[in-house]
Amino acid sequence: MAKIKGLPSSQYHFSFYSTDCREPIHVHVKAQGKEAKIWVTTQEIAFNKGFRGHELTEILRIIAEHESVIQAEWEAFCKPTPPISPTL
Repeated sequence: MAKIKGLPSSQYHFSFYSTDCREPIHVHVKAQGKEAKIWVTTQEIAFNKGFRGHELTEILRIIAEHESVIQAEWEAFCKPTPPISPTL
């Protein structure tokens, strides 16, 4: 797990997992026993375990405002991992 360093300080902890590098860019967000996975470019919530609506709104705002930082950190973190290619 790698914590995303370029985001403003908040109650939410944003991170990547190395096992996820073959997936599209996304973040895992944790706070007070809650967790969500959010696709960055589409702002879709892959899963949510416990965050309330207003919390998700705030999380999505942070992601949208700092999308370029998240993408740059994802690329630096996942760079050695090639994407999955379809099997013929």
